[in-house]
Formats: sequence, C-alpha cells, structure tokens
Amino acid sequence: MEKWNEICSDFIECQKNNVSERRFQDTVCWTLRSLGWLKNEIKQQLKVDLGAAQRVFPDIVLEIDSIPQIIIELKKPTHNFRERDSIQLTTYMKQLICSIGFYIGENIQIYYYNKTEEPQLVSTLPYETDSEMGLCFVELMKRSIFDVRKWENYCLTQIEQRKLEEDIETTVNNLISDNGKTVLYNLLRTKLGADGHQEDSIDAILNRIDIILVDKSSKDIITVQESHSNILKEDKINHSKSNTKKRIYYSLNGNGRYCKRELALSIAKLYVKEHPHLTFSEIETRLPGRIYRKERFGEVRCFKEESQLMKSADGIIFALTDQWGKGCPFDSDEMIRFAKRNGYKIEEL
Repeated sequence: MEKWNEICSDFIECQKNNVSERRFQDTVCWTLRSLGWLKNEIKQQLKVDLGAAQRVFPDIVLEIDSIPQIIIELKKPTHNFRERDSIQLTTYMKQLICSIGFYIGENIQIYYYNKTEEPQLVSTLPYETDSEMGLCFVELMKRSIFDVRKWENYCLTQIEQRKLEEDIETTVNNLISDNGKTVLYNLLRTKLGADGHQEDSIDAILNRIDIILVDKSSKDIITVQESHSNILKEDKINHSKSNTKKRIYYSLNGNGRYCKRELALSIAKLYVKEHPHLTFSEIETRLPGRIYRKERFGEVRCFKEESQLMKSADGIIFALTDQWGKGCPFDSDEMIRFAKRNGYKIEEL
C-alpha cells in the first residue's frame, strides 16, 4: 500500500501545481521505473503507421522483448476527460493489437481489448490513498512479476462482475415492479388451485393477505394484493424498513427520488437544459463521466432511451454513460460534487 500512496502523493502534487503534460509524463515514467520497468522498455512517442500517409505517436508504450504490453495515453492531471481521449487510446490499442490500455490524467482509466470487439473501459482508479484497487494496480504493474495475462484476467473478472451486478439489478427491479407483483400473485393463485381450493375460496384467501416484496438494499417496500394497488399502512412499512439495509435515494433541487445512477442522469440533463449555448465539445469537458454521440450508442453502455437523450447547441444528440456506482467505471459522488459546485441542491431522502 505504501507504494500506491506514494504514487497518489506524486500525482496529486502534479495536479495542485498544474504541471504541463510533458512534466506529468516525466513523473509517470519515473513511477514506472520505480516499479522496475527498464528505460528501454518505456517507449515514449513511439511511431505508429496508420496508413501510407498517416502516423500517430502514443505517449507511452510499455514493451517486453519489443512486444507491446500496455499503451498509455497521457493528459495533464488537471485535464477533463473527453470522448476523443478514449477514441485516441483505443485506436492505438487496435493498431498495435494490445489488450491493455491506460488513460492517465485526472485519474487512471483501464481499458481492455479482446481483439474481436471494440476496446472497453473496465474500471476507473481515482488518486485516493489506502485504496485496495490501487494496491492491486501496483501489484499488477511490478515489472519483476509482470504478466499481461494477469491484467487480462483482471479485466475479464471486472467485466463479468459488472455483468452479474447488472443482471441482479435488472432481475430485482423486475420482481419488485408491477410485473413482478403479477407474477407472484398468479403463482399463488395456481398453487392454491393445485391444493384443491375453489375459485371463490382462492379470491377470499388472497383478499385476506398481503405479500411484501423488499429489495433489501432499498427503502422501497412493495405490497402485492389481488387488486395490485393496496399498500401497507405507514407504520407497517416503517417497521419493515427498519429491518432492511437501505439503499440511499436523493432529491434534486427538492424534486424527485433518484438512486445514484438516476441522479447522475438528472443532473446532466438539468445542466444541459440550463446551458443551451454549449457545444458537444464544451459539455464533454465539463460534465463528469462520459457522453457519447448517437452513432456510438450500439457499442457503449449509456442512457439511450429517447427521454434520456440530450442535444447540444451544435445539434449533436448524445447520451450520458450509465456506468455509475459500485463496480462501475464512474464515481457518482463526483457527479454530486459537480452538481453542488453548480448550485444544485442534493438531499438524501
């Protein structure tokens, strides 16, 4: 952990001093050397041919035996991430057929390329001391034990974990929705019928009972009855709530009830609405997280429903990433801090 804390200290100091990209690159190279990488393995501005007339120069390519292991795209540590930064890095990864890429600027972003699909963002690592994720980063980057397959396994594990969490979230939300209530109500009716109860008896039984569906990570309590609309009395709800782990919900300027993902979208939409003169590029530099043009919706994870889309002053339709919260690349607390800096009132419900 000491080494990760040292890296954080150096990078945060660069942020405070608003150092140039060149100076920050020197700091990053020194960090790599301190992790055991040899000077001749750290290729800076390596020439990459994209065609007969086009060449690009990745900021850093880590090589072992002249084989690219990791590509690093660098920006000033005070830089605000833009979509084109990702495009630039992933272009290098595809051109050099390199499975792992880092964006290093205001944070560290880790990308994975499986050679068949578009490279994807796996995780975002803020410069926070005593971070378990930071400790993992240092261990994977030590030259003496470096193996790119370990990085690939890390990325695949992160991707699978994210998919699992998303599947669980979708399934739970479906179960506690009206659809889930109907499913359970019909299952009960079928079971009672199989037990020999007549239709009138089944109706009478179901009218006598309440079934409570609870997302244990949420404040939401949902009651299922034959009418599909009756709710337990407030004291019963409060009693159930006290026995469950609560998911935090927020209001924005006194309105709404949002989980963190929904809050991030609502903040972004409000900001864009209040700044109709901003171009896509300007919005991209100001909003936390990431925004995507409509033509990229098929290859990225974002809020892409019609009601969730936004439009910039230069006529570009775009969407905000939906990857916010635990296990996701973007920190929802960063969006909350952004909202408060812009005078928005965020309250926990």
